[in-house]
Amino acid sequence: MSTQCEIAASTDPLGTFGRYLTLWVALCIAAGIGLGNLFPQGFALLSQ
Repeated sequence: MSTQCEIAASTDPLGTFGRYLTLWVALCIAAGIGLGNLFPQGFALLSQ
C-alpha cells in the first residue's frame, strides 16, 4: 500500500495590496503632504 501526499500550490494571500504596500504608504504620505500644502485651513480646522 502506498501513501500519496498532495501539496497545494501556495498562493500569495495578500495579493496586490500586500505586494505593493510600501508604494501605497508612500503615495498616501505624499498625498497628505500635498493636500496639506494646498488646503492648509482645512487641516488647521481638523487639528482643533
